[in-house]
Amino acid sequence: MTRPNPGGLTADPLLNPDLTLAPGSPALSAGALVEDNGGRDWFGNDVSATSPPTIGAYEGKTVK
Repeated sequence: MTRPNPGGLTADPLLNPDLTLAPGSPALSAGALVEDNGGRDWFGNDVSATSPPTIGAYEGKTVK
């Protein structure tokens, strides 16, 4: 069964083994702003309250 995914991504997120995103990932800055997001990602990196975040648990710089 296929479920609708309005505005969602279906492309390969280019995830590295350490859960970071590779350069060129379609998930970079493709997330939705969340009010009171806590200000930090899973790894302790800053998460903006005004700019679209990266989709996933990692908001830091991309890694090759």
